[in-house]
Amino acid sequence: MLINIHIYPSSITTEARIFKETKSLIDFGLVQKIHIIGISKTGLEKTQQLSGSITINRIKTYFKNTDANKIKRYFSFIEFFIKLIFTTPKFKPSIINCHSIHVLPAGVILKLITNCKLVYDTHELETEVTGSKGILKFFAKSVEKICMRYTDEIIVVNDSIADFYKKLYPDKNVTSIYLLPDVPDKVNLRSTILHDKFQIPSDHLIFIFQGYFTIPKGALEVLNTFKRLPKNRHIVFLGNGPIMEDIINESKVHSNIHFHPMVPSNELLSYTQGADIGIAIVQNTSLSYYYISPNKLFE
Repeated sequence: MLINIHIYPSSITTEARIFKETKSLIDFGLVQKIHIIGISKTGLEKTQQLSGSITINRIKTYFKNTDANKIKRYFSFIEFFIKLIFTTPKFKPSIINCHSIHVLPAGVILKLITNCKLVYDTHELETEVTGSKGILKFFAKSVEKICMRYTDEIIVVNDSIADFYKKLYPDKNVTSIYLLPDVPDKVNLRSTILHDKFQIPSDHLIFIFQGYFTIPKGALEVLNTFKRLPKNRHIVFLGNGPIMEDIINESKVHSNIHFHPMVPSNELLSYTQGADIGIAIVQNTSLSYYYISPNKLFE
């Protein structure tokens, strides 16, 4: 039996890419059993069965990775890292997919312990992200370079990042897997869900900004723009992020600005279909953002 482990340092609740990838691996019969390993969060099950073949295992840490204190978050990750090394071998993995450079060193250690295959399954160009510079950038690149000696495969989100890694590591096999939404054969391309939820008149135009609300992704510019637009032009921010509180506060003042919390990935398309125009803006603040393929673009 081929057992596949997927590691990502989050609570594994809205990771659409991991859910779709693991489901595809099972559906195509490439592996027989999958464990997705993340970090425990209050209110979530420590062990959650997604299907008969896919299980989420959340590792409990004393400190919380959502804590406002950075030092406590670091301790949470260190604890997660150590427990990951000790608990993962019991699953007897054949393949380990590390979905972040932060857990790639743990993947290397686990490969040496279990003699499994190691896949670097990165969600972006992690050594070239916005804000990474100086000693942090040097450290990230050094860690990745060392870990690549033990990595068997690389999976990336688009061909631009694939070309980057092929030039950097010509001896590695690099595969692009785009995150495309599941669209039923008989799909209703229009929905009134946003009109209904926010009591927006049917003749008003709805824009949607879904995903992570950050300044490099244009969320603040969009927010400030809609504060000045006619009230029959509505913007729905669906997701979360650093400027979420600003959006919520402005929605109380401006009748054409609306906030909706994150929804399960299998429900997202119905909300997207409720809008007339989708907004996908990314500022070229890093090489990772220059190469980015936003999920919302495909949705």
